Amino acid sequence: MATDCPAPRRMVCKLVPARQIPSGLAKMPLDGPARAASIARALIGDLASEHFLVFFLTAASCPIGYEIYTYGARAHVAVDPPGLIRAVIVSGADSFVTVHNHPSGRALPSAADESVWAELDKRAEAVGLHHLDDLVL
Repeated sequence: MATDCPAPRRMVCKLVPARQIPSGLAKMPLDGPARAASIARALIGDLASEHFLVFFLTAASCPIGYEIYTYGARAHVAVDPPGLIRAVIVSGADSFVTVHNHPSGRALPSAADESVWAELDKRAEAVGLHHLDDLVL
């Protein structure tokens, strides 16, 4: 059973325009892929091009914000793993979840998706962050 999340802590340095999770959705942890997917679906689910979203989370998986990190074409989005890890660090998050949409409706990861996820895992671990999940809508 999930518990309410505390109010997000204020960041001293905010270089990344992390957006607030809508207040009704921010009260509970992103404690599984279904919850993250439902919020992400509302944000990027019906877009005509691929969008790559990152949720910034506390150590208890409570959301502190999100960013549509990048967007691309109908069947491709380019992701810069070092830049994404930098955005997570600057946000003050302890962990993060990544989500992107496939406008084709085929929610299966491509080989390119898996390659990016592996790179994110490696870079996150190197700096003490937790990359909790990758989702495709």
